[in-house]
Amino acid sequence: IDPEEFYEFTTVRPLTTIVAPEQRQVHWPANEFFYWKNSAGTRDLVLLIGVEPNLKWKTYVRTLLTLAAQCGVKTVMSVGALVDVVPHTREPKTTGSGNTPEIRRALEDLGATFSNYQGPTGITSALMEACTHQGLSYGSLWGHSPHYIQSIPNPKVGHMLLAKLCQLLDFSVDLREMEAASLAFDEEVRKAMANYPE
Repeated sequence: IDPEEFYEFTTVRPLTTIVAPEQRQVHWPANEFFYWKNSAGTRDLVLLIGVEPNLKWKTYVRTLLTLAAQCGVKTVMSVGALVDVVPHTREPKTTGSGNTPEIRRALEDLGATFSNYQGPTGITSALMEACTHQGLSYGSLWGHSPHYIQSIPNPKVGHMLLAKLCQLLDFSVDLREMEAASLAFDEEVRKAMANYPE
């Protein structure tokens, strides 16, 4: 998706990198689609990896759902993470939402809790509302990462989210690499915390 219509570039700034001596390249906020063809032939995936837009949310959501219709999508899932007041010593907390009883029940079976939050919202709420109006099933799954470990990616939360997504959507991928990264992350955090007992 071309970012020009959807981003306020003083808020979500493009990045510049030096690619050769005295030569720079600008990297714009990206919203890219990928697909995964399931060799078992049961359920394929269309994946969007992107940054929440600043502008024209309704147009952005219509763009997403137009592509979803072209691809025959039946279920839309949002997956993300947030920092929270949670400890690194426990399994990551999971929250979720869904627009059908079946998705809500499946999320609950996976240990996700539901929020009663009301107030300013993100693009995922606009996407859920649009999916509901178009008769598409929608769910969201969020992993909570400790607020005191913000400076590095958290593979423990990523591993947990992907494992639960596999269960939720009934597909299988090899998670051994993510599991190893999760264990290594736990060890690095343990060492770092030993230096800061407070």
